[in-house]
Amino acid sequence: MSGSESTVVRALVGNSVVAALKLVAFAVSGSGAMLSEAIHTIADVGNQALLLLGLRQAQRAPNPQHPYGYGQASFFWALVSALGIFFLGCGVTLAHGFESLIHPPELLKPGWLTWSVLAIAFLLDGWALQGAVQQLRAERPEGMSWREYSRRIKDPMLVAVLLEDSVACFGVLVAVAGIALSWWTHDPMWDAFASLVIGLLLGFVAVTLVRMNQRFLIGSAVDPEIDAGIRAILVSRPSIDYVHRIQSRWVGPSTFAYKAEVDFDGRWFANELDAMYGPVFRDADQSADISQLLGLYTDHVARLMAREVDAIESVITARYPAAAFIMLEPSVYEEDPSPLPTGPS
Repeated sequence: MSGSESTVVRALVGNSVVAALKLVAFAVSGSGAMLSEAIHTIADVGNQALLLLGLRQAQRAPNPQHPYGYGQASFFWALVSALGIFFLGCGVTLAHGFESLIHPPELLKPGWLTWSVLAIAFLLDGWALQGAVQQLRAERPEGMSWREYSRRIKDPMLVAVLLEDSVACFGVLVAVAGIALSWWTHDPMWDAFASLVIGLLLGFVAVTLVRMNQRFLIGSAVDPEIDAGIRAILVSRPSIDYVHRIQSRWVGPSTFAYKAEVDFDGRWFANELDAMYGPVFRDADQSADISQLLGLYTDHVARLMAREVDAIESVITARYPAAAFIMLEPSVYEEDPSPLPTGPS
């Protein structure tokens, strides 16, 4: 089981228990904030089930119909999950909060069950959040700040669990404050305000996740330092004169495709094959011999180019393991190559 999958499963198990407890506590206390928390957690359970489905689908191997694999299924299902948070979590919670403001409920009577459920919910949500934070610590490159790393995360599953459980922990504190203030002041409006705050928190999480997954589904290029690093590898090869157009995109949370058009240096290939063909070409004096030799020579050039491309790809993937799909294409001359030398007139 991958790190992201174990994190999602951990959150799914914890939230399933919390959702059942919150529904029981709402039935006993009648608290609107508790109902909002129950709706919040139920939405999290459904969303994490979708995230788990996306993870399982994203692990499928490439096939002729999907040559780049199924990595983008992670972004799709994370987007569906985010929309679920927005409509089910945020929308229903805000509607319930406004309804409580317009038609205040009776005075709340929280008991030991209400406070016990909120305490258990906070502990379980914190347990799930701890798993996400541990994964972040394990995957963060050494020397990179947390702020910089948070901007570079490509795993929508990890980000979703991190945000959902962070808001879940904070939402429990908001619910505690709303219920306690309503009980202390005998004013149910505090409970309604807590419902609205929880709804707004869910809306923030949903919008953040939608924007992130939209960016990757549309097609996001690799980070500038990765692009610069691969370009440096290409131009450092003696077989390459120049690197032209580069295209890249993330095709999954941990894989990207990279395509570059390059000018191969014909002189490098000639030098590599000179020991084999130089003497033969210089001694050939019949057109039939030349024609046969050219066929053999161009065949060896093609094989040498293929080996060189494989060698370049090996260097790139050794430095950037996420580069799962690399395509190097010989560029088309904007102008004709140098004219052939002419013999004596």
